[in-house]
Amino acid sequence: MQVPGDHVESGFIALVVALNEILPDRWEAQTRGRNRGMNSVVIIDDSTVVRKIVEISLRRMGIVCISYEDGFEALCAFKQGQSPIPNLIFLDIGLPKMNGLDLLRLLKTSPQFDQTVIVMLTGHDSVLDKVKSRIAGARGYITKPFTTQDLVSVVLSCLDQHQHEIHLN
Repeated sequence: MQVPGDHVESGFIALVVALNEILPDRWEAQTRGRNRGMNSVVIIDDSTVVRKIVEISLRRMGIVCISYEDGFEALCAFKQGQSPIPNLIFLDIGLPKMNGLDLLRLLKTSPQFDQTVIVMLTGHDSVLDKVKSRIAGARGYITKPFTTQDLVSVVLSCLDQHQHEIHLN
């Protein structure tokens, strides 16, 4: 059954995909060859539109993306080995089934995610949410609406940090 508004969301996704095909990649030269240390990025957000925009932006950089619409689905995939442990996770706060802050705390208590950078990508823009996220272990915070430049700068920062850590080890 189609809910009113579904056609708008699917139309928007089609528009983003079409624009992605015809617009030149402004970051191609900037990001070429810099993603070798980055295995994957996981996007956990209940908005299909946000997930698709992030996926398209990162795939244009040559980064493998896996997305989930809620934290419980992501946890199950990690636990069952269906999803590799990523180098970077974009995480929404307002998720169904499991709050993003609760998921963040849970992931950061697991040794598997010690090296995973978690960046909040959310519509919650209060200082309290930002502080809670930082205390729980988030290394970054992007407020919706966001630009693809915001995503690219965070990813490039994580790539640079990851490459630096590889050279130190």
